[in-house]
Amino acid sequence: GAAAADLQRLRDEAAAQNAGYLKLRSSDVPLVVLKLAMSLDGRVAPPPGGPRWVSSPESRERVHGMRAEADCVMVGIGTVIADDPLLTDRRTEAPIRQPARLILDSNLRVPLSSNVVRGAGQADTIIACADGADSCAEERLASLGVSVWRCAAGASGIDPEAALRQAAAQGFANVLCEGGPRLAASLLNAGLVDRVAFFLSPVLYGSGGTGGLADVGARWWERGAFDDVRWTEAGGDVLFEAAVSQVGAVAGR
Repeated sequence: GAAAADLQRLRDEAAAQNAGYLKLRSSDVPLVVLKLAMSLDGRVAPPPGGPRWVSSPESRERVHGMRAEADCVMVGIGTVIADDPLLTDRRTEAPIRQPARLILDSNLRVPLSSNVVRGAGQADTIIACADGADSCAEERLASLGVSVWRCAAGASGIDPEAALRQAAAQGFANVLCEGGPRLAASLLNAGLVDRVAFFLSPVLYGSGGTGGLADVGARWWERGAFDDVRWTEAGGDVLFEAAVSQVGAVAGR
């Protein structure tokens, strides 16, 4: 009766709190949360001359909290070049720790003047590059405190699963992916996303904006791709949070 229900609730809470660790132990890859901030028409960036931020200050505050809960924040090199992000928790209270930052960059194109490189002393910064990437560029990055991982890569860039397995080997159990469109789609299509957090802002950017996702498979067209759906308001934005259904995770591989 009530005692059994309470016991099950406690089990569910414990499983949720340790989801990253349990995923790591069972599959050798971290738990991955895919975060995107988009306009109502699915654009992650406005046309040239548009505002810097798609989402509201309240939404960005929530993202900083999500970073604090992650072991690692992952982006592609396109996001670094386009946005020059910090990828840190910058809430008013001093964070206990900053997550590591993992950039997928096949050819080590990351600018030495970028925030992620210049801030390597503030948060661990890792570049995942292809086996054939320039060794001189690696040495320059290493001299600035940046770690470089050599990972499997293909024509479309670093294999995200290879990078995630290396992250798991380093003990990263929870990874927050913050874009961009190609990386987000490749993670979804490879069945590597466990949860999504999509911030939808009440603006329209039209065809001049940057689409939030590259091509995704037909699996994602169907209702039932997501479980445990929750919609909440964040400073005028709407946050869509959900788990990827087990059917979707299997079908994506």
